[in-house]
Amino acid sequence: MISELVELVRRIRSTLNQDISLISDEMLVRYPRELAHALQSKVREYDDVDRELKRLIDDVAQDMSPTKHFDRVVEVRRPMCTNDYGPHIPVVAFRPVDAPAFDGYPTRFQANQGIIHDCGVIATIGAVAEHRPEAIKNAIVSRGDGIYEVTLHSIERATKENPVAYPIGGTTIFRISDEVPYAGSGRRREPIGARGPTCAWPSLLEKALAAEDQAWTDEQLRDWGKKWASSKKEWVDSVRHDGDLSSSPSSPPLGYNRLDCGIPAWDHANLLAQLSGEPAEVRQMPTNGSTLLREFRDRLNNHKPIVVTADALHRLNTPPRGIYPHHAYQIVGLTRSGIQLHNPWGVVHPTPLQLETFVRLCTQRYATLT
Repeated sequence: MISELVELVRRIRSTLNQDISLISDEMLVRYPRELAHALQSKVREYDDVDRELKRLIDDVAQDMSPTKHFDRVVEVRRPMCTNDYGPHIPVVAFRPVDAPAFDGYPTRFQANQGIIHDCGVIATIGAVAEHRPEAIKNAIVSRGDGIYEVTLHSIERATKENPVAYPIGGTTIFRISDEVPYAGSGRRREPIGARGPTCAWPSLLEKALAAEDQAWTDEQLRDWGKKWASSKKEWVDSVRHDGDLSSSPSSPPLGYNRLDCGIPAWDHANLLAQLSGEPAEVRQMPTNGSTLLREFRDRLNNHKPIVVTADALHRLNTPPRGIYPHHAYQIVGLTRSGIQLHNPWGVVHPTPLQLETFVRLCTQRYATLT
């Protein structure tokens, strides 16, 4: 089918060339205006048919593809960043980051969380930087004049019902400026989001992820609106009320405000797949301690990141230093002293947790590459 359409385009082009070859020099001299109009009409006819056939070819190719996903480019507008939702975002001013995109190969130590409550995002991108630094390096490309392109792989998203995120071919390229939100007032006017001590890739990647909703379909926007109304808004408002703030808007937050609401383990897996281009999943932690340690060790030895969430702090009278509720961490090592976690804040890293303490404190799911 496609080959037949291509051959038809070639025949149309050949016919147009033959028509032009029949025009003599005498005709060009005697009838220049009439010939010009005729040629313009012929070219328009050819262009119209050519465009239609190319569209048909694309449609046929898409129908024959099992994924129907192709590369696309999203021109990013400035992502929403207001203090109407979570109580953590102050008045901000966007301005260019003051560091190069990269300082050597990315590492987890370069991805530090700001005051935006997106610990899950920062822990995950830091974990990918540690185990797949080339994926981060390849995802962010400078186009000059403060413009960057950030590439994310298209995926079939993980859910509670289907806990595996699958790359499905194709990518989405988010074209962003180097402007990120800085605190607009106060003594320390610094980036409120992700920051690296000597590089900008965490800030640029966070901005692209904040802008991801600009590429959503109407269905995805409706689903987020339902999730916001059914569960997220109540939690955000309870935090705001504790700070004597008014309720958040009924419309769902977007941009940086959306990231400020936190993400569950399934989105940790989705982000792992989007950045690496490899399948990722949410796994149940083994109930047997030795099995759990062996599973973690095998994954770390095979350079597969592990992202966990601390949650059940009420189970201990005095939680270990550096452990906070609803906070995401990377697992970065297993030692005789216990399980070593990396805090996405970049500071206050917990001391190694004994297996029993780890199991009692962390949710029973974790995200990793398959």
